[in-house]
Amino acid sequence: MTIKELREKRAKAWDAARDFLDSKRNANGVLSEEDSKTYDAMEKTIVDLGKEIQRLERQAEIEAEMNKATSTPVLGKPATPTLTEKTGTASDSYKNAFWNSIRNRNWIDVNNDLHIGTDAEGGYLVPDEFERKLIEALEEESIFRQMATVIKTSNGDRKIPIVTSKGEAVWMDEEQQYTLSDDTFGQASLSAYKLGTAIKISEELLNDSVFDLPSYIAREFARRIGAKEEEAFFVGDGKGKPTGIFNATGGAEDGVTAASASITFDDVMELFYSLRSPYRKKAVWVLNDSTVKALRKLKDNTGNYIWNPSVQAGVVVSEGITAVGEYAFQYCNNLKTAILPTTLKTIKRNSFMPHIDEYMVHQNLYGLTEITIPPKVTEIAKFAFSGTAIKSVTIPASVSVVGEMAFSECQKLETVRYSGKIISDRMFVRCIKLKNFTITKSTTEIVGGCFNYCESLTLITYEGTISEWNSITKHTNWDGHTVGTIETPLTKIQCLDGYMEYVNGEWREVHD
Repeated sequence: MTIKELREKRAKAWDAARDFLDSKRNANGVLSEEDSKTYDAMEKTIVDLGKEIQRLERQAEIEAEMNKATSTPVLGKPATPTLTEKTGTASDSYKNAFWNSIRNRNWIDVNNDLHIGTDAEGGYLVPDEFERKLIEALEEESIFRQMATVIKTSNGDRKIPIVTSKGEAVWMDEEQQYTLSDDTFGQASLSAYKLGTAIKISEELLNDSVFDLPSYIAREFARRIGAKEEEAFFVGDGKGKPTGIFNATGGAEDGVTAASASITFDDVMELFYSLRSPYRKKAVWVLNDSTVKALRKLKDNTGNYIWNPSVQAGVVVSEGITAVGEYAFQYCNNLKTAILPTTLKTIKRNSFMPHIDEYMVHQNLYGLTEITIPPKVTEIAKFAFSGTAIKSVTIPASVSVVGEMAFSECQKLETVRYSGKIISDRMFVRCIKLKNFTITKSTTEIVGGCFNYCESLTLITYEGTISEWNSITKHTNWDGHTVGTIETPLTKIQCLDGYMEYVNGEWREVHD
């Protein structure tokens, strides 16, 4: 059977299993013991098909690798590339002469190579390659350069024409003459300023041929020049240096001023909308560290950080919302966090389930990495968090209704604290890393198959006595010991006055 045929067979098997679930649930929303065994067999078939598909895919990869040629024949005579000699400050001879002169401080011997870049004062232009390296390093050091438009000039000054006043359109009658408006123009003059620094290098490093002199000088120049020019671009007074955007004269216009010593989110909105609408689209926020810290510390009425969604990829569900609807965030594989409101009561089916390539045997985990269930939630529907990448979860005591497989396939889930009324049908099936599971005295029922294929679960901690544990209603195969070839290694229930031990196919009491 081909891989394609196996995939089609597995898809049909999954559809049949899903339809079987929908048709066999009783009034309480659970399966009978016989139907549960039937579904487990259907599920095992799907798993086996997935494993067979993987084996065939690996076999195909190995065969393809074995069939590759071990060498590539030479079919033609290698050609010698024709290289065009660079000229001017880009030539190799100029570059070598320049850096040798730096190392040896002997400009006379290399004058013939350097005459191209000689000025009236006897200075020389740096090679083109070094200039590019320095500019790249400056762009990395300065955030202002990354936002600015860089203009190269030959004489140091640049005049830019600007429109100082603009006309506007008017409503007109039919065949009425157009009214001409006179736009006025002006000039903005950008002057050049000189920024310099000198680097002192030891004779040993200059004479060391291994030492990368150009790279060192470029990095150090960029650090020094970048820090100084960035300071001038922001707060420069225009005296021998550029006029900074925050300078009182010639800088930017004031937007709004905070009404108090502390920044509020209203102040941020006032500042944002003080900018005229055509400029908001591509506007960039530039803040110092103290302002960023103050903004990051702003919280809403529930104590959540307002800036939290920008810390990591996530979503914030607004206060007042009582339900997360069916399929609300299904297939949102890049959604990592979800902050749910305290007013939430219901989490509907498939609400956070990511898209999974290989449903039963997937290796890559997507979707949520963490979640907090609010204390008023009463219902978590089926498949709500199935297949997500959460590592821990707490189910509050308010939860009285849980759909089947609500946390199934959470293959990174390690820790669960459960206070809900019922642990539902296959609720944690195939949570292969689940090892820390605590059940409080709020739980009254554990449905069959809830721990199927939980390969790391050896112990459950119960926050009550052995007698209270025995009073919990437990369905057939609640512990996952009779499913397929992989039994749940669960062998101990730790209680306050002793523990339950699984020996020879049955649970026995051991009192302290």
